[in-house]
Amino acid sequence: RYRLTPASTDMIEDATAWMAADPALAPHGRVSLVGVSFAGGLARVAAGRPRLDGRLEAVVALGAQADLPRAMTYLCTGRLPDGTTRPPHDYGVVIILLAAVPRFVPPDQVDLTQKAILAFLDASSVDSSDHARSAAMFDAARRMTEAAPEPARTLLGLVNNRDVATLGPMLLPYIEELGGAAALSPARSTATRAPVFLLHGAEDNVIPSSETPLLADYLRQQGNTRVRWLLTPLLSHADVTPASAGDAWRLIRFWKEMLETKP
Repeated sequence: RYRLTPASTDMIEDATAWMAADPALAPHGRVSLVGVSFAGGLARVAAGRPRLDGRLEAVVALGAQADLPRAMTYLCTGRLPDGTTRPPHDYGVVIILLAAVPRFVPPDQVDLTQKAILAFLDASSVDSSDHARSAAMFDAARRMTEAAPEPARTLLGLVNNRDVATLGPMLLPYIEELGGAAALSPARSTATRAPVFLLHGAEDNVIPSSETPLLADYLRQQGNTRVRWLLTPLLSHADVTPASAGDAWRLIRFWKEMLETKP
């Protein structure tokens, strides 16, 4: 439900350990762990925990964060670590807002505000695959906003209007509080010893692609030399986009190497 908490990482660890321990599912006692978007970062944290040591064939992440507060800061400001800017996607900003709702509305409005935000996020998540359904879902989210009392109505209006310029500065003071736990950032956690494959859309504006080489450097500094990463224009955040034949071959080579890896 779009919530980023240490419990989310614990659940990934539990599920992976359970699967690796089942001979019917993992005859050799090992599995591969794959995560997409923010869950990719959480999966890499779980992979470094003692309970999964020796239980992983490989860890694969698509469009994931190395340091969650740094990625959140980008979403709130549009600033990348090298000082350049890229307009952030409202989807990522609204995910931060979901956790921050109690800071902006009174207790009796928290539940309805979060439900309306979830309706917006659900609509966003299906927009690329089913635009007609997404449009109907966005309409339902707007109706929830119109029925909400103040100040929830104003806050939800910013969400429905995709007003990142207003929401970002509102959320920025809470970034470390919301995302600073080590369990949410691979670069703040113990590095896995398993092979790691990092794939990222070059122009990703939900989690910036600068996170992937930064994480690769961190893993190598921690002693994991089996790290392979690729930034590609064939991906946006988690969707395929048109690109050149050369980019397609580079992506094919990346997947081939991943599928042939040995623990």
